[in-house]
Amino acid sequence: MKAHFVCTGNIFRSRLAESYFNFLLSQSKRSDITVTSSGVMAESNQWGDIGWFTYELLKNDNLLSFASPHWTQTTPEILQSQDLVIFMQSFHLHYCQKHFQYTGTNHQVWNIPDIEPDMTDTELLAHATTQFVTIKTQCQSLLASI
Repeated sequence: MKAHFVCTGNIFRSRLAESYFNFLLSQSKRSDITVTSSGVMAESNQWGDIGWFTYELLKNDNLLSFASPHWTQTTPEILQSQDLVIFMQSFHLHYCQKHFQYTGTNHQVWNIPDIEPDMTDTELLAHATTQFVTIKTQCQSLLASI
């Protein structure tokens, strides 16, 4: 099975989900699932390869080895090759339907809010930490269901 996480820039939510899900797979010894991630607007590369706040969360949880090293731009080919696509917000699903002609039916929308541009570093890290807790819970539920 191939599962794929989609967010906006592939530097925060989808990368956290991919990393944590890969960690869960390693703990469960499941080798029948491959996990990847991308961003619908990753090509703008506003934050570099990964958000500093994402890096900090992954480092604090010893998950850096489960993270992909670079962001990936969402493409129609990526979406079409997946068995399951998890969109971080409904915006990402609609964007993919409109811009990438995504017509897949095996997908989920998790409603994990993105960061806001006017957040201070302290607010950003607190928000990212809260979202990571939700992502972890969602990943655990997803793994239990497949």
